[in-house]
Amino acid sequence: MGAVDEAARLMVCKTCPDCGKGVPSARLDPVKAELCVVFCQARKEFCELKKQGKTKPRPSKIAEEKMKDPATQRRMTNALNKSGKFPRGASAIPEKPHAVVWKKPVPKSWKRVPMTGERLKRMLAPLREKIEREVKAKAAAVLKRKLAKKAATAWLKFVPVLNVISTAYDIYDIASTGYDLYKMIDDAMAKLDGKVFEIRPDVSIMGPDGSLQDTYDFKFDGDSLDNNPGQAELYREATGGKDPKIIDQETCKCK
Repeated sequence: MGAVDEAARLMVCKTCPDCGKGVPSARLDPVKAELCVVFCQARKEFCELKKQGKTKPRPSKIAEEKMKDPATQRRMTNALNKSGKFPRGASAIPEKPHAVVWKKPVPKSWKRVPMTGERLKRMLAPLREKIEREVKAKAAAVLKRKLAKKAATAWLKFVPVLNVISTAYDIYDIASTGYDLYKMIDDAMAKLDGKVFEIRPDVSIMGPDGSLQDTYDFKFDGDSLDNNPGQAELYREATGGKDPKIIDQETCKCK
């Protein structure tokens, strides 16, 4: 535990009896309102830690753990359904990694390192294996072609930026050609090596088909998109142009 300075000891940690009710943008958006509850609670808990001379866990980590709580997940599911902006069955996943292809020149100000081919393979391997298991397990002779295409479509929706795989999809037919799913995906990933960046939104809104629908980021005191060059651009690329939704004190008015 570090030393408790006088300023920290005298800090008044905001409570949040009406988290998410402070401003119209949160009050009218059930998803933002629920995320404001998490934000304000995490902010208050970190404030209490600082009063004790502690600096860990950071507020972002506190918020991540709160997002994983089953009660929070139930409220988020209700909020997503109530919002009317997302397909039924959407879910809010904290700290989920996503691979994003950036086809434009990478600005030097980003100071970001693209993912290696090996890292990308490790990241996407569980989905690749799941697709192959499903195809092998369910593909009866008559349905092989349909299931194969459904699996490939699911892949495209799950990682919408991996458009290079569409070429392989056009010739993918395990019923007639026996095209190897592993090779299809590995070849696609190899072509993307050096141009793929990893993002981890604080909260990813995932559709029931596995597609990334939207991103929300907690910005605690002193943090902003300006502190993370390239973050907003990559979030937009991953969601088809949607701006990342910021959850901060200005939005939530913790009190």
